[in-house]
Amino acid sequence: MDIVDRLIARGAGVSTLRAGSFSDLAADARDDQWIDQRVNDSSEQDVRFATELVLRALHMADLIVTEIETEASLLEFFAGTSRDILLYESLHFSVHALSGSLHQALPPDKANAAPRFLDAACLTASILGHQHIGHFDSSLHRLDRGRRYLPHVGKLREMSDSLIDILIAARGATAIELSEISSGDDVGIEIEVSLRSVVSAVVDSNIGESAERLSIRYAAKRDHSRDAFASVIPHGMGGATMPCYCVQSRAEAGPAFWVHAASKDLARKLVALNVSDAVDARNERLFDCFPDDTKTPPAGLIYRDGGAPITIAVFD
Repeated sequence: MDIVDRLIARGAGVSTLRAGSFSDLAADARDDQWIDQRVNDSSEQDVRFATELVLRALHMADLIVTEIETEASLLEFFAGTSRDILLYESLHFSVHALSGSLHQALPPDKANAAPRFLDAACLTASILGHQHIGHFDSSLHRLDRGRRYLPHVGKLREMSDSLIDILIAARGATAIELSEISSGDDVGIEIEVSLRSVVSAVVDSNIGESAERLSIRYAAKRDHSRDAFASVIPHGMGGATMPCYCVQSRAEAGPAFWVHAASKDLARKLVALNVSDAVDARNERLFDCFPDDTKTPPAGLIYRDGGAPITIAVFD
């Protein structure tokens, strides 16, 4: 937020939004060199690509929240609201919006890879939220936001309207407690118009350029002879040719996960790195791990008891 805008807001009796570590992470994403470094830290091509997608979406989310802070009426409306929550909600919107634009920018024979990168980016966003915001059911939150945005992919106006409803419902929130939020508040047309203006301005000025940059990087660095997901499967991870392990929480009614892996340690590691509410899966006091073929997911997926399959996006 520019210093002049801060002074104007203070003069109007409005305080800035309360920011935590998630906002610090988003501030880092304003730097292209920082993004490039994080992307290049990944050893696998598809992981690098999905990482860049989520970080550029994070930058766009930060722009949305920053613009909210420059509007005195919006800053007053969201007074007492956690900036991190507004940022996290804007990130999920930005990931879906950017993925939709990327799908349109990619050549037709490569566009079918976009949903896989969307899955990996949404999972990464959930993991980041779990790490920087605190404990909440990020899996249910991710599924709910997918239901809200996916029917409108390619229609930015409708997607923006969904984000606006979510942001309004998050007014005053300091923690994410529920995966599905709704609000019956009559907030006035001025707030809705201001929010729509903020979101549209950021999307219009950033999403096309970001999608084009991603599509060029994908076309330039991708080995087109391989399947879009095959390159993130470690050597020897051949699905049914490897043992299937169940990684199960020791907590009462705790979740259970099934994954093919070369060893128990690798099975624990894959679950810990890719499941936001099982980050302690490598802790033997908290999770059991044993061979079990009750469920046998294909290579590249983790099956969850009673939940949707989880794409393996992170290996190290």
